[in-house]
Amino acid sequence: MLGELDHEELETVLIERLSNEQDPEVLLQALVAIEVRPTMTALHPVRRLLQDDVVRDQAARTLLAILQSTDTMSGLDRAAIARGAREAMLSSSGSSIAAILVLTGNDKDLDGLATLLDSDDPDTRVAIAKSLLQRGRRTVLIEHAEDELLYPFALQAASINGNDTIAKVLELAPPTETLREQWMDTVMALAVRAPSNRILELDELVGATPHATDILRTRMLSGIIADRELEADLHQRILKRLIPMLLEQDAAASALTHIRGLPEGVMDDDLKALQFISAIRARLYDDASSMQGDPAMWILAYQDTVASRPESATDLRSEIARRFHDALTPEQRAQLGLVDDPLMQPEDGSPTDTAAPVDAETTP
Repeated sequence: MLGELDHEELETVLIERLSNEQDPEVLLQALVAIEVRPTMTALHPVRRLLQDDVVRDQAARTLLAILQSTDTMSGLDRAAIARGAREAMLSSSGSSIAAILVLTGNDKDLDGLATLLDSDDPDTRVAIAKSLLQRGRRTVLIEHAEDELLYPFALQAASINGNDTIAKVLELAPPTETLREQWMDTVMALAVRAPSNRILELDELVGATPHATDILRTRMLSGIIADRELEADLHQRILKRLIPMLLEQDAAASALTHIRGLPEGVMDDDLKALQFISAIRARLYDDASSMQGDPAMWILAYQDTVASRPESATDLRSEIARRFHDALTPEQRAQLGLVDDPLMQPEDGSPTDTAAPVDAETTP
């Protein structure tokens, strides 16, 4: 029959059962149903069941779910629930009852219950942390950031808006690698909300953070570029920081995409050079050729590749030899490690290139 009722009718029936039912099994089923779909209209019927020894623990879980679902409650309701929770704690050590008192109690209650953040029971630590966060007790949560179980709550506490919010979050070194992604996501979420005139400052803050890496900086700056329209000068300054880091991370295609996002006509010589090396690193040689047709610049790119990405150097050397064969001077051919093979002369008498191994080359 209950399955045929709509939500409001079912809610009415459940609350009536809580007020009048004597069978513990029926009460437990009603409490579980309200825990799944908490409603403030069940607040006091559930509160009264905190004094029932048989259903107390489930009543506490249900009441906690109701309290967590709302931020508005009268002072009288709050005081009544706190009294009930204090009485229930005399007979039960359940974490839900303690969490209820955190949400409804006075400062003395909160100061005492905050010590449960050091409990040996993981469920208790989490329940208390969640309630302390809802009550706005941020400092004590931040002080427990070294506990990997409580770290997410400390991160949320530090993320609440303030003048130095991102600095506080940056200070919270993730206690495990598993939590590093969550920390990075939080920093990025705060950074994309920052005003444009603080972007470079925030990048410097991240760069000065010992437990941060350039991966966080590139994600943050990339996210900011994608999120908003930037003045041309600021856009260029960001790219001059971002592109070299992307190249170090073997993300040349991404670097090239970012540079192409600049408005037409605002690219200076430094960015043109970064665009060219990005195309080279991405092995987009036709694109690179449209940016730079001087073989000397390609040879410089080759020498950089030998030093930084030797596994890619042979491919680039072959491309230079193919693309600039007739334009290369003897000195440039030597820089590339290209030698003429006298036994493989074509009929027209032009030289045929033989390349020395890249790791055997010496650059004059």
